[in-house]
Amino acid sequence: MKNARVTLEVNGQEVPLNPFVSDFLRQTILGMISALKGAKSPRQIKLEIEVVKPKASKSKKRGSRPKTGT
Repeated sequence: MKNARVTLEVNGQEVPLNPFVSDFLRQTILGMISALKGAKSPRQIKLEIEVVKPKASKSKKRGSRPKTGT
């Protein structure tokens, strides 16, 4: 699949890719997919990653030290 077109969008905007990065992404993703059952001979691949920030914990305050018995 040397002639596969690779596009990358971040937050809805396309990110330009140079030939090295495009080829790197294509080969890496195709290599991983080839190891999956039921994903042989892909014609189109869509991969979407939604970054979800973890909820802030209500534990110790930043920079606070535990009290000592002295």
